[in-house]
Amino acid sequence: MIMKIKIHTIFLIGLFLSGLFLINSILTACSKGSCHVKKYTSLTASVKEWFPYEGNRPLYFVNDLSQEDTLQLTHFFSGDDDVWNGDECRMSRGEFRRGEIIDTKTNDTIKVELMFSERMYFERKKTWLHYYDTQKVLVNSSLYKRMELQLNIGGKSFEQVLILECSPVDNCKATGITKIYFAKGLGLVAYERNGITWVLK
Repeated sequence: MIMKIKIHTIFLIGLFLSGLFLINSILTACSKGSCHVKKYTSLTASVKEWFPYEGNRPLYFVNDLSQEDTLQLTHFFSGDDDVWNGDECRMSRGEFRRGEIIDTKTNDTIKVELMFSERMYFERKKTWLHYYDTQKVLVNSSLYKRMELQLNIGGKSFEQVLILECSPVDNCKATGITKIYFAKGLGLVAYERNGITWVLK
C-alpha cells in the first residue's frame, strides 16, 4: 500500500515538472521570436483613402428619381489597438481604422476595417472583400467581389472602385442591401437595395 502511494506521488511530481518544462519551453520560444509577434505598423495615407471619415456621421445618397436616403456610420474608431499574435504570445500594437455603416430601414450592417499598414477589409453578412492597397491585390476576386478602375454609377463617374455583391451563401434579402461600392478617396459611394441603386449625394 505504501509502495503504491510512493509511486503515485512520484508520478504526480513528474507530471508537475513536465508541465513546468512545457510552460518554460513556450515562454522561451516566444522570447526567441518563434511566435511571430507582429511589429507596430501605421496605416498608409493611401489605404486611409478607402475609408476617409473622421467620426460617426450620416451618409446621404440619392436615386435616379432624386429621392434621398441616409445610412449611418457608427462605432467609428481610428488609432492604436491590440494585435493578437496567438494564445501563447504577447499582444503587440498597430494602427487601425474601423466602423459600421448601418441601414436603419433594414438593419443591414456593412463592417469596414483598415489594418496592418495597407489592408482594406469590409463585409456584408458572409460575403467579404479583402484588398491589399499597396500591392493592388484583391483576395479571391470573383463575380461577387471585384475592382473596377473606372465605373459609372447613376450618371456619376468614379475611379478605383471596389465592388462587393451578395453571394449565394450570403442569404441576402431582396429588400436589403445586396451590392456595395467603395471608391478610393470617397468611401462608400453607392449601394443597391430592392433593385434600386443609391449614389452618394
